[in-house]
Amino acid sequence: MGSDDADGTDPARKRAVAERAGRLREAVEAAGGPSAVAKRAEMHLGTLNNYLGGRDMKAENLVVLAEATGVRVEWLALGRGPTRSTQA
Repeated sequence: MGSDDADGTDPARKRAVAERAGRLREAVEAAGGPSAVAKRAEMHLGTLNNYLGGRDMKAENLVVLAEATGVRVEWLALGRGPTRSTQA
């Protein structure tokens, strides 16, 4: 475990959340933008914007957003492997 910042959060966790938000921004742009993705995910646009801005998300929402953007869950969550499934 890393040491906590002044606000009580682990710097490694903050970095991971920020990196995930970057991948989400990339996926959302490629999938038609925030409004289109929020509609497909059946999610409030404000909620999606919070995630795009760096707020951490529940696993359920991560899965829904991966499906709505067409990316692999593992890539969105951790940045591992190919962005999209190689299956046709």
